[in-house]
Amino acid sequence: KVLDLNLDNCARENKNRYVFSFLAALVKLDVFTEVQVNFLQVGHTGNSVDQIFSILTQEFKTEIKSLDELLEKMRSAPIEPKPVVESLLYIWDWKSFCEQHLSEKELKYHSYYHSFQVIKEDEVVKFRAKHLPQDTNWTPATGINLFKQEDIIFEPLPAAEFRIQSLNIPKIYKDLQKFLIRLPMDLRVKLTLNWDALRDSLESLPGKRLNLPKMKIEDLPKQTKEVEPELPEEYCYIEDPDIPDLEGDIIIEEVKEAIFEEEVTVNM
Repeated sequence: KVLDLNLDNCARENKNRYVFSFLAALVKLDVFTEVQVNFLQVGHTGNSVDQIFSILTQEFKTEIKSLDELLEKMRSAPIEPKPVVESLLYIWDWKSFCEQHLSEKELKYHSYYHSFQVIKEDEVVKFRAKHLPQDTNWTPATGINLFKQEDIIFEPLPAAEFRIQSLNIPKIYKDLQKFLIRLPMDLRVKLTLNWDALRDSLESLPGKRLNLPKMKIEDLPKQTKEVEPELPEEYCYIEDPDIPDLEGDIIIEEVKEAIFEEEVTVNM
């Protein structure tokens, strides 16, 4: 019920109102009852994810000649449980949707904080922060509104705009040919087919954008509301009997003696 995230302390990718507003939407829609996000400090970022990635790093030291080989390296890596690996060709355009619903008062100074909480209280989604994860109190106590209104209609989100031209595929292919020419003919043909399929897939995406499956955030699985268990009727009117104090070899608290003059302090 509680989503706990550890993210890199990067404002452009993670620590920004677009990420926070998406997490707030998940809480608003009861996908999670609470979300906590921790941005670990420099020198204190070691966690279980790093241990797993260190195994992948060893796997990546061998030559990887195609996307299919990269995916297979991750699937066959000695990691437990076995990773589920997918190729993500597009993302959904949450940014364009949320910009029209964000609170008019801009979120500021969140870069100084390392822990954040998103939680629903009295049907209002509230955003709070702590300077460090080990701190006790969240601030501000009353919370911050990330959305300017409560009655948001979360429409299905289309895929975000593609920037295929930034990949500079012609240059990639030019360098790829220099590499392939050194390989045996059967391997060269196999890899060429693999790379051609990837290129065709990438270059066809912009024309398919509006027809790609949309993200229906309102259809995500919801948390079931907990119902307080009811006491059976036959137990509702039972009066508690007088219960005697528990007896036994009770431990007596030891009283330590002290010299009064040594215990006196100034202005006592």
